[in-house]
Amino acid sequence: IPARIDVGLVFSADHGSWVGHAWNSAYVGDRWVHLDSAYPGIARSCYIKLASSTGDDRPGARLLANLATVAGKDIETVGE
Repeated sequence: IPARIDVGLVFSADHGSWVGHAWNSAYVGDRWVHLDSAYPGIARSCYIKLASSTGDDRPGARLLANLATVAGKDIETVGE
């Protein structure tokens, strides 16, 4: 099963804010399926993916570039 590591932000109700996070995704059928044991059952609208890696590349540059686009911005989840 093809898999990847996704990195970005997740809204943490415990912290009341967006926090950095990494989670796994697996390619099942014809789509990527989100898997996150740290935040089971949380709405997908509470995630912002900034980069992905299959383990054979270096997503750091993409992560930093994409993080710069949201740094200092207010992010509001308005619906699921």
